[in-house]
Formats: sequence, C-alpha cells, structure tokens
Amino acid sequence: MKAGRNNPDIHDWVIKEAARLPEDRELQFAAEKLVQRKKPRRADPEELLKQYLSGDTRVFNELRFWETDEVLQSARTRLTGRLSARELDLILKLLHGYEGRQHLSVVEVVLDYWTKLSAHDYKATTEVLCSYSVLPGQRERAIAILDRDLGGIHEATARQALKQLLK
Repeated sequence: MKAGRNNPDIHDWVIKEAARLPEDRELQFAAEKLVQRKKPRRADPEELLKQYLSGDTRVFNELRFWETDEVLQSARTRLTGRLSARELDLILKLLHGYEGRQHLSVVEVVLDYWTKLSAHDYKATTEVLCSYSVLPGQRERAIAILDRDLGGIHEATARQALKQLLK
C-alpha cells in the first residue's frame, strides 16, 4: 500500500489491474484505498458518470466504489435516454465491476433496463445479472425474463444464466 502511495507507476498499475480484474478482491481493496487516499471524493456522481461515459475511464474505480446509490441513480437516468454502443458498453462494465453495498441496486438496474442492455450485449447483461446475489423478488423477475428468452437466439446464454440463478 505504501509503495502505491509513494510511487505513481505502482499506483497507476494497481488501479489499472483492479479495473482489469474485478474478481480479485485483494486488488480491489488496494485500489479502493489508493483512490480514497489520492484525492477526496468528488461531490457530483452525475458529473463523474458523464466524464466516464465520455471516455475518461480513470474515474472507473471512484464510481464503482461509491458508497451510496447516487451513481446507480445517475446510470438509471442515462439509461432512459439515447446512448451510444460505447456508452452502453461502459455502463455494463461499471455495473459488472460495482463494489460496495449497492449490489441489490445493481441487479434492480439490470432488471429495469433489461431490454435496452440485453439488446446491446445479451451475454454481458446476463453476466452482470449473475454476478450478484439477488432477493427472491428479483430472482422471480430474472427467471421470468430469461424464461421468455428460451427458444430465441439467446437460448444457450439464457439457459446458462438460469442455471446460475437457480443454484
């Protein structure tokens, strides 16, 4: 941790690797600590999300470690409008890598915007959905959505996601 605070190259490497390997919990913890120590959290998550969606991926960790649901609310607002394919990719990446206590809210965003997200990238959307534990009501909604997709062009992916949800 000390090396990351004192050496910008190590700091940047840890942050980049954390973004690349969201499943590595130790790396995520180290990145979170470095981001918190490097600069105070900005006050406006909407502005950060706008910056991220415009291509500034340096704010990725700051967004995904946000402690309240403000970032997810901003993402919801964005999802109600027109988004480019690149912006949808970035939102899916953010949702997949989200850390903190907002996992149930991430699942809710995925379910509420399933049509838009899955039409863009079905596999990535199911991966986000299956990355987090879900409440019984969310599970029922997810199963109903995936059941409708059986027999369609995404049958194999929907079946795989159903298996994961039903474990």
